[in-house]
Amino acid sequence: MDGNEKKQIRANEMLLKEEPYKKVFLKEPFHEKTNLLIIGAGMGGQLVLREVKKDGRHKVVGFVDDSLKRIGSKLHGIKIYGPLLNLPQILKNFKNEGKEIKEVIIAMPSAEGTIIKQIMKLLFRKVSKVYILPTEYETSFSIQTGLALPKKIREVKIEDFFRRKPILLPFEEVFSHYHGKRILVTGIGSIGSELVRQLATFSPGHLILLDNSEFPLYSIQTEFLNKDDKVKKTFLLADLRDKGKLKKIISKFKPEIIFHTAAYKHVPLLEENPEESIRNNLMSFCNLLSSIDNSVEEVILISTDKAVDPSSIMGMSKRICELILQSKAKEIKSKLLAVRFGNVACSSGSVIPLFEKQIEKGGPVTVTHKKMKRFFMTIPEAAQLVLQTPILGKIGDILVLDMGKQYSLLELAEDMIMLKGFIPYEEIPIKIIGARKGEKMEETLFGSLEKVERTKNSRIYTVKTNQIDKKRVNKLLSKFFHFSKNFDKEEIKDKLIKEFKSMNTS
Repeated sequence: MDGNEKKQIRANEMLLKEEPYKKVFLKEPFHEKTNLLIIGAGMGGQLVLREVKKDGRHKVVGFVDDSLKRIGSKLHGIKIYGPLLNLPQILKNFKNEGKEIKEVIIAMPSAEGTIIKQIMKLLFRKVSKVYILPTEYETSFSIQTGLALPKKIREVKIEDFFRRKPILLPFEEVFSHYHGKRILVTGIGSIGSELVRQLATFSPGHLILLDNSEFPLYSIQTEFLNKDDKVKKTFLLADLRDKGKLKKIISKFKPEIIFHTAAYKHVPLLEENPEESIRNNLMSFCNLLSSIDNSVEEVILISTDKAVDPSSIMGMSKRICELILQSKAKEIKSKLLAVRFGNVACSSGSVIPLFEKQIEKGGPVTVTHKKMKRFFMTIPEAAQLVLQTPILGKIGDILVLDMGKQYSLLELAEDMIMLKGFIPYEEIPIKIIGARKGEKMEETLFGSLEKVERTKNSRIYTVKTNQIDKKRVNKLLSKFFHFSKNFDKEEIKDKLIKEFKSMNTS
């Protein structure tokens, strides 16, 4: 048993002694106790049992576990059944004994998404509610310790199907990197807002949040009103295309670390508005780099898998951002890095919120192609990995997050319909509508000519990619900015694609 495992056991033992946390899954008034089954008889199951006993609304009638050593034994006087594949029969047996199971809690915070999905299929329409103990990525306590915290037990979501076995964060190393630092985050969308939440855990000196839309700023500002983290925060409503204002912001707040997440990301929409992809994605990044001063130690650009051999204007704009970063990396004192990864679950503009709305309306759920696949990662995991990249990367590096296996969009639609309690195709139809402009059937994280190297974190890689000298990059940018002034979108696209290919940037 290594030091980390001992640390986890001690922390879990402390949790078991603490007062219970307010739970969000117990809301309804009660008259009699509801029969409850806990899946997972490890430390997570014990934490859940403690919470349930303190509340008094449920009666735990059993545990279910896959461990042959545990099956048949008892935990705190409650029998452990198993294996998981026997769940339907276990539920049937309880019903025959007059102990019908109404609710289930999955208490396996380290279980991967494939296991969660398997459990949900076994439980489909057999119980009223299924709750889950959050993964270790979801709370500030968990980020620090790698341990689950039972205060946010919630219903199962599709993001749980993307879960992977957590890797313990090197907390002390990450803490020392961000502690006391002035940090600017541009773009407070899905990734930007989660970066801010996790950064607050490391006691930075000042968090500066910048967005050109008031709603995301207002939302996270409201969220932080209910937290007592004592971190200084400034919320800036600003457009990165306004170079003059951006320079004043950098000069006034003197950020030491900048996470640049701001960008337009919706592929089909940018195919229809290519000039905005150039103005917002490219011009904003150029303005940021030209505005930084000696106070800025690091700039981390958030890139995308769509930048690899790009087939869309959006992907092209992000690939050029990578090229700009590499061409500038040796010229300025700041450490410039790019982080490339695929889709994060439930991000703004992603397919998951769209499917949810379509299911709520009774369908059809629209899938572009039967064989289309995408990478998906939970937002908390992606943010945690991004925060480790400045520690692992060198000047000018492009780092790539291991996204695991790609997920079929058709399978995703089927799973989301099942999670809502409906039978796919029978109760909620699925309609194939055809691929849209700029979309690939599958994404890739690495270019065909790129060399991949591992870092000390098994889920973060560095890639050695073709670089273009400063003169060629500036020439390309000059042409792109000139093209973006044209209002004929097809002409803009044709010229952009032609110029990009001529640079041999893949």
